[in-house]
Amino acid sequence: MKRLKIGLARCARSRDIEGRILHATVRRSPAGEYCVSILAEAEIAKLPGTGRTCGIDVGLTSLAVFSDGTVYANPKWLGALEAKLAKEHCILSRRTKGSANWKEQRIRVARVHEQMANAKADILHKTTTMIVKNQDIIGIEDLRIGNLLKT
Repeated sequence: MKRLKIGLARCARSRDIEGRILHATVRRSPAGEYCVSILAEAEIAKLPGTGRTCGIDVGLTSLAVFSDGTVYANPKWLGALEAKLAKEHCILSRRTKGSANWKEQRIRVARVHEQMANAKADILHKTTTMIVKNQDIIGIEDLRIGNLLKT
């Protein structure tokens, strides 16, 4: 059986692996970074009950609005990343396709895309983890936002 070395000098590790490793997948992003996803079998402890319930309205202007009035605003840094992405795309469009400079700029654009995806995933993971830890019963509004935008 081969041993898998987890965590190198430049690699970020989200947590230590507990339990029996079932599967490992190595993925290369368009920006050229490598990521290892590990599937492990482990016992998960049940969270203690809080006895609290909440309803959540997911909207366009804010990330989430709770039934008790708590509002989670959309992150402000998203606009800055979108502006950065537009600038990098504009530079890419001026490059000759297939040239060395075009390849470098393509990687820059891919890095900004990856940064945006990671930032969005991070805020969603943090928010949903906080909700699950603090609430026992969660009700979420089921609306089609696309249909609301049409009317």
